[in-house]
Amino acid sequence: MMRICICERVRRDAEALKEHLVQVNSVFDSAETRTLEEERELDHLQKTDYLILDESGNDIEILETVRKYARTTNVIFLTEDFKQIGQAFDAGAFDCLLKPLTEVDIDNIAEVITYQKGDHGETDRESISGGPVCIENNILGISGFDTIEFIQVNKIRYLKASGKYTEIHLKGRHIISSKNLKIFENILDNDQFVRVHNSYIINLREIRQFVKDELFVVLRDKTEIPISRSRKTELLEKLIYI
Repeated sequence: MMRICICERVRRDAEALKEHLVQVNSVFDSAETRTLEEERELDHLQKTDYLILDESGNDIEILETVRKYARTTNVIFLTEDFKQIGQAFDAGAFDCLLKPLTEVDIDNIAEVITYQKGDHGETDRESISGGPVCIENNILGISGFDTIEFIQVNKIRYLKASGKYTEIHLKGRHIISSKNLKIFENILDNDQFVRVHNSYIINLREIRQFVKDELFVVLRDKTEIPISRSRKTELLEKLIYI
């Protein structure tokens, strides 16, 4: 059984977060709630599959502890501070989300956890990773459990790494692919799609603003995407600006 833990500084906040998650998706019904102090117990950490960590402080110490002592635990890091997202990914977070969480964010987490649990009838882990990703005539085929969904490449706003999977964000919805972000980096047109961070590929046509000092871009739908310092130059070279 997949073990999920929701962790906050104060237990009642963890219980409130669980209630909010359960209202959107029942996969969180079995989740435990713990405080940050309790979660530092290594025995518990090593038995946790998914740790939903709401860290509003100035450090990500517990995330670094998890990555050091409980490498099989997937940490989903929640924060109100956009600048912490890059730090959290660098420290080994499985996923990072900005608060307040939307229903799409919560369904996103639930969908990935459900994939890992294998709650898809006769489908097993091998079938999740099977099947091609292909592009022809600007159409991208995403192989799922029992279907292949075809989408127009130009409709992709950005792609986000989510553990071993990739979230493909379109207008108003997203698709989760079993392929990792590197595969999409290799097959998408690099004149239109640029990897700007270890966890993000963006469609250059969707950029509305580039905030150079704070290293992030704002897309047309107001989504903010962090930019790695090492990838800033490549992005600037592809943008047309005065």
